[in-house]
Amino acid sequence: MEEKKLNSLNIEGLGTYQGGQFDRVNISGKGRITGNLMCRSLDISGMSTIEGKVESDRIKASGMGKMEDQVTADEMDVSGSLECQGNVTAKELEIAGMFKAKQCLKVEKLYVTGMVTVEEDITGERIQCEGMLKSNGFLNCESLEISARGCSKLNEVGAANIKVWAGESYINGFIGRFLPDFLKENKVTANVIEGDNIEIESCEAKIVRGKNIKLGPKCKIGLVEYTGTCEVSPEAKVDEVKQV
Repeated sequence: MEEKKLNSLNIEGLGTYQGGQFDRVNISGKGRITGNLMCRSLDISGMSTIEGKVESDRIKASGMGKMEDQVTADEMDVSGSLECQGNVTAKELEIAGMFKAKQCLKVEKLYVTGMVTVEEDITGERIQCEGMLKSNGFLNCESLEISARGCSKLNEVGAANIKVWAGESYINGFIGRFLPDFLKENKVTANVIEGDNIEIESCEAKIVRGKNIKLGPKCKIGLVEYTGTCEVSPEAKVDEVKQV
């Protein structure tokens, strides 16, 4: 945002406010903003609904937030729950809680230790996931690293460098009996995985296609197509391998 003197907005109780341009916006109560919002920082520790477009240098959501239009930010930090119904664009996005985008997500860096669901495409430079990542569209980035906790479900993946491995389990003794099934198995499922250098384990995919491919334990792959090298673990299951 341009540098100029701006007022701040604090919502501590219950209230509805018009949009506008602010320095800081803090929502610790239950607030609704009916128009477009521009601010230097947006902090949601309560419950909020923003009906218009959101543009902010920094967004922090430790409470429950819903944004009904497109969102643009330099930095986003979600440790609570945030649902975005429009396209989301951010330079850096860190998710330790629950994040859902009903359209496309465009980032430079994405770091996930919580749960992310994107209904359409994900575009980024570097994506690191130590939680659960779900995408119904095309995930396209330079570098993708997933340390799977629970089950990550992807449609199509395209990246220069791809690494997938099983992370630390959510199951811990007695507690594990009460967890839903998607938290009990650490794996990644996908229709298509395509990249230059692919090194994966605990992964199920219909097609894996790339230059140099290494398949580790607990992989179940329908078709592998490679142009350089291909290494398959004895603990992996592959229906067909083709050098093209």
